[in-house]
Amino acid sequence: MPVKKVPLQSTFGVSLKYGLFVHYSLFLVIVCIFLGFGSWLLLWTDGYAQFGTITKTYYYASGRILLILASLLSIIAFSFGCCVINSELSPFILIQISVIFVLLGMFLGTTVCGFQTITELRRTLPHRLAVAITKYYGINLDRPRNRELTNTIDFIQVYFECCGVAGKRDSNGSWYLYRQKSSWYYLLQKDASRESAPYVPDSCCVFRSQDKSFTSYEESRANYDTIVDRAACVGENSVSVSGTTAPSASDPAQVDNSNKYIHEDGCLTVAYVNYKYYALLVAGLGLVGVVFCIIGLMLNCLLLWCIEYEQYVRMIGKEKDAMQIQSSKDFHAISMKTESEISDSVRTLPDQLKYTEQTRL
Repeated sequence: MPVKKVPLQSTFGVSLKYGLFVHYSLFLVIVCIFLGFGSWLLLWTDGYAQFGTITKTYYYASGRILLILASLLSIIAFSFGCCVINSELSPFILIQISVIFVLLGMFLGTTVCGFQTITELRRTLPHRLAVAITKYYGINLDRPRNRELTNTIDFIQVYFECCGVAGKRDSNGSWYLYRQKSSWYYLLQKDASRESAPYVPDSCCVFRSQDKSFTSYEESRANYDTIVDRAACVGENSVSVSGTTAPSASDPAQVDNSNKYIHEDGCLTVAYVNYKYYALLVAGLGLVGVVFCIIGLMLNCLLLWCIEYEQYVRMIGKEKDAMQIQSSKDFHAISMKTESEISDSVRTLPDQLKYTEQTRL
């Protein structure tokens, strides 16, 4: 039996509607903030995403994109949800619940990507970057993976103004790693056409765009791709300072003065703090999204139950009323029939008595 649509009337149901509306409104504000952070991370932290090419995992790059997509879908879904609340239509609420499940998966994926980036930064990235520099950088460039790693390492070293994996100028893991362990340096030494092999690649050098002596943006831009002093940077000429400097020192522990033409710190030493912070930001924003999605799921499920329950109660009530009316009608019909039968019996009784007496005579 069809039941006419009636708005929620119970205090609990009305409270759920207002609570869900407040939840949607608050989450819309929050996902707009998420969208702003995600766009900023996508545009301004691309250098950190390049570390994913080294490890071939792309957690950080995926986390940023998932955050933006989840934020955009959330804006659409919860704007639609504000309209669904007033309609109180069960099919629309079921659609909303399904969309929230999708959002929950996306925000959960964002959180996982953020935390996996932190784990990778601590455990696997230093080793993978060292292997890429020592075994793949600058050699066999006809192979796609070697060429990809070489270009990525050059990009990272220019972007972060660093050289090598980790450590300061007196460390074995920064600029000295090329000279000590890299196949690139070994093959250059074997090249008979060279008088001397460079100790570090050009991407470790200070470019004029990075030179702090420029006083204007236009001057810096005009000298963007020019190395300040390549010979002093790669060790072909000595630096005009007292003491031992990189990269010509045979032992990094002996370096006691700075070479202003080379980036002396390792890339993870330069990037670690900010990279960890950005990964935590991705994980934290994703976790907030997960919490809000779970709350939204609970409220929507309760609202759906409340709507269906009140509809069921009204339907049962109408069926009971209909049964009572039908029972009253049946009782009235039976009463009328009984009265008619009694009246007929009363009318035929004298005739029956007269017939009985005649029979006896």
